[in-house]
Amino acid sequence: MNPAKNPTRATACVALAVAAVCPMPAHASATAVVRQNTFAGVPVAGGGALGSALDQALARDLGFAWPLAWLEQKVVLADGQADDLFGFRVLVSGDQAFISAPAPIYRPGAVYVFARSNGVWNQTQTLTPTPDSPPPPGWSDFFGWSLSLSGNTLLVGSPFTLDQMLGPIGSAYVFTLSGGVWSQTQELTASDAFATDWFGVAVALAGDTAIIGANAHNRGANGTEGAAYVFTNTGGVWSQTQEIEPSDGVPGDGHGFGGSVVMDGTVALVGAPGPDYSSDGTYPQGAAYVLANSAGTWSEIQKLTASDGADGDQFGFSLALSGTTALIGASAADIGGQVHQGAAYAFDGSGASWTEVQKLTAGDGVAYAQFGQSIAMNGARALVGEWNFDDDPTGPPAAQTPGSVYLFERSNGSWSQSQELVPGDGVAGDSFGWDVALDASTLLVGAQGNVGGNAFQGAAYAQVSVGQQREKTPLQMEEEQKKESAEKMDLEDQATMKRTQGQEAAPAAIDPWANMRGVSGTPPKR
Repeated sequence: MNPAKNPTRATACVALAVAAVCPMPAHASATAVVRQNTFAGVPVAGGGALGSALDQALARDLGFAWPLAWLEQKVVLADGQADDLFGFRVLVSGDQAFISAPAPIYRPGAVYVFARSNGVWNQTQTLTPTPDSPPPPGWSDFFGWSLSLSGNTLLVGSPFTLDQMLGPIGSAYVFTLSGGVWSQTQELTASDAFATDWFGVAVALAGDTAIIGANAHNRGANGTEGAAYVFTNTGGVWSQTQEIEPSDGVPGDGHGFGGSVVMDGTVALVGAPGPDYSSDGTYPQGAAYVLANSAGTWSEIQKLTASDGADGDQFGFSLALSGTTALIGASAADIGGQVHQGAAYAFDGSGASWTEVQKLTAGDGVAYAQFGQSIAMNGARALVGEWNFDDDPTGPPAAQTPGSVYLFERSNGSWSQSQELVPGDGVAGDSFGWDVALDASTLLVGAQGNVGGNAFQGAAYAQVSVGQQREKTPLQMEEEQKKESAEKMDLEDQATMKRTQGQEAAPAAIDPWANMRGVSGTPPKR
């Protein structure tokens, strides 16, 4: 990031080079504040259908009103403090969720584990690191700056982990689930670690492979160019197997390559959104590099940029990858006359051939919203967050909002905005949408705003798609009766044909549930 262009983002990250020495209370527990706040989202600007045709048809068939509503639960820390940054990173997988609080000032960070039971999220565990080199009291390690989950393994980035000899080199911690309990099993560091490399600023995990970004890593004369490190798990032990740098790295790249990482199987994306600073006064648009794994070796196969990219767009700031589809955020892109409105770009491809197919923007986009701050994708659905923070260093304060999250759906190869979601209790400056996660019908949103009088304490919102049941119309009832009559006639016709062919002795032998029986042999209940 360029502080001159984006001072609020730099402020939210809070004095990144501070060597904190003042002890502060450790994190305790969190509590889930459940509000039965059901809302249907905001229609697309300019009208138009909400949601995909498939979703609308499904809702109609089930007797649900469209658009689908969302049941919201707000999660806050019971002992929350200013600058906790709770909700900085969020993950959701089934009935399991992880919410980080990197706490960048005067205390270590933490990751909070939640489980859903009877529709309510409850905290089950608090994860904190046990570093190989214990820091002094009050050290800010930024534990929880990045998260990635694969099966029963959780990878947590901690880009300011302190080495007593080298300084804040950064690390990533491996946690494994056993007997319902998450436990730290290993701390990973770079083989050529150096102070302020920001190793662990981004992490990606898939099976026995991990890729960890260090976006300020030095490589010879190419100062702070950035790097990505590959680790593999063999027999329960993780070891570094590769270090990857961009093929076109140049001196002064600054907080670039490795600033974001995502992986799906044998394909990975590494973002290089652009520098915090530049030796020549320029701020490139940013890029994302496609890596492919062949016989255990990862290689760069393509560099992706936006077709209409401009200096300082921060293309690659956020990433999502699923099979042959990639979504790449450019949170500082100007849209028309709207400075830093932000955008996201969709790419399709496989192997060494990826092509930009669509540019996504908010239907109600405004200047400095920073759409594309966060991205999550699950099948044909995607979430794009905009934290809506005024970062104009020259003009008057812009009209802040709580922030928004936009739901996009893909149909026939095209992405369309279906809903805009906002927090039920949102106020200006909440930064709702700082991070997002999506799993089936559940979404999780991080918000970096104030809680009570605590600045940047942060919160997280869990939202579950629910249907608003409506009474069936007379037309629907008539259509259902016609459908049942047709099905009955079809069964009777089949029975008549079988009797004619001598396959059935009597109509009594016809069993419409024959192919739907359970083990007991009794028909299912309607």
